[in-house]
Amino acid sequence: MQVDALALQVDALALQVGALALQVGALALQVDALALQIKMWGSFKKLVCTP
Repeated sequence: MQVDALALQVDALALQVGALALQVGALALQVDALALQIKMWGSFKKLVCTP
């Protein structure tokens, strides 16, 4: 009985770690998107400001 409960706790912990990894991945994607926007904005400004 105790072993089952322990296995369930380990499973729950693994799920939490997986969820955390997904959040970190999502955050990394947001940072990438932001960097891309900044790069595009820089290119756009260069295009507009260059006579």
